[in-house]
Formats: sequence, structure tokens, C-alpha cells
Amino acid sequence: MKKLQRQLSRFVVTLTGMWICFAAGCGGQLPDAVPTSGTVLYEGKPLEGATVTFRSEAQGEMAEGVLALGTTDSQGKFTLQSRVGPTDVVDGLVPGDYRVAISKFVPPKGMSETEYEAKRAEEARIMETEGFVPPNKQAPPKVELLAPEYSDTRKTTLKATIPKEGNESLEFDLK
Repeated sequence: MKKLQRQLSRFVVTLTGMWICFAAGCGGQLPDAVPTSGTVLYEGKPLEGATVTFRSEAQGEMAEGVLALGTTDSQGKFTLQSRVGPTDVVDGLVPGDYRVAISKFVPPKGMSETEYEAKRAEEARIMETEGFVPPNKQAPPKVELLAPEYSDTRKTTLKATIPKEGNESLEFDLK
């Protein structure tokens, strides 16, 4: 019984300490991120719906403020946001040197986006009514549009240096 009381007592002390720390605002500070945005062109035209990933070259592993993501709009423009911890997101990213990966998944060759979406809608309808979609009715997986030297986070040749004042005019022209 005394062992259980000691364990419970330690638990209560730990929980109380965590609550005090949380209430006092002693969690990790958000990194000093700077505004970062730009444009992605593919074969000279804006690339819509691509995911742009910046990963710090200073870190072998992900760390706070050294991984940022953005998605391109119809003009190929993106704005980066950094994920900090499990829930916080900050605009921009920490100044430094980055490897950049740009990825865009498209329907397989010979299938338009409209045809692909129709196939996905049919797949969803079958799931609702029958619960199982036979292989011949399943939409094929999308494929990467861009070469690995752009899209693969480990093989990318794209780089960017973000100064302490940020950079809102980055441009990546992919061939």
C-alpha cells in the first residue's frame, strides 16, 4: 500500500509541476521565422498544386523551425509555414541554408484529371453501396510528375539560402 501511495504521490507532484509550467507559459519558444514565399514554374508555366518543402542543411534530423511546407496556387505561388511541435505552425522559416523539394502528383499517363476524379467518385459510390471496390474499378495511384532531382527530399538538387530579413521572391523554374 505504501508503494502505491509513493507512486501516486510522485505522479501528483509531476502532474502539478507540468500544470504550473504550462500555466506560467514555460513551454518551448517559437522559432524566429522570417517571411518566405516564391513561385514555381514547370516548363515555363506556373505549377499549381505542388508541395514545396524546405529542409535545413544544418540538421541531419528535423528540428524546430528547420522544416517548412507550402502549396502552390494557380499562379505557382507558395508561402511557407514551419511546423513547431505537434500543433503549432508559424509563418515563414528560420534563416539558413535549405534543400528544397517540389512534388506534384498527377493521374497516370493517358488519364486526365477530370477522368481521374470521375474514377475516384465511382470508387466512393461503390464503397458506400457495396463496401468493397473490385480491383478493376479502383482508381490507379497518382504518379510523380517531377524528376527525383526536384521531388525527392533526399536527391533534390534545389537549394535556397534564406537571409535574416526573409525572402519573398524565390523562383524555381523546373524543366
